[in-house]
Amino acid sequence: MESNKNTLFFYLLFVFIIHVFPFDSSYKLNVMGSFQVRWDYIFHILVFIPLPIFLNRSSPYWVLISLVLTFFLEGIQLFLPYRSFNVIDILANLFGIIFGFLIIKLRLKLLK
Repeated sequence: MESNKNTLFFYLLFVFIIHVFPFDSSYKLNVMGSFQVRWDYIFHILVFIPLPIFLNRSSPYWVLISLVLTFFLEGIQLFLPYRSFNVIDILANLFGIIFGFLIIKLRLKLLK
C-alpha cells in the first residue's frame, strides 16, 4: 500500500510540474491532410490516462478528485505569466481520465 501512495505522489508531482513549468507547445501533428492537432493536447490525454489507475476507484469520490485536479492544474495557469488557461486542455485531461477508466474496465472484463 505504501508503494501505491509513493507512486501516486510522484505521478501527481510530475503532472504538477509539467502544468506549471513552460514548454513549447507550438508543434502540430498533421493527422489527416489539413486537420492538425497540437501535440500538447495528445500529451494531456496521455498524462491523465494513469490517474484512474492510481486513485481508489472503490470510493465514489475518485471522479470528483479527478475533476478538481483537472480544473486546479489548469486554473493555476491563469496566474502564471508564461502559461495560459485553455479549456481544450481541460477537455484533453478529461478524455485521458475517461480513457484510463475504460482501459481499466476492459482489462477487468478480459480477466473474468
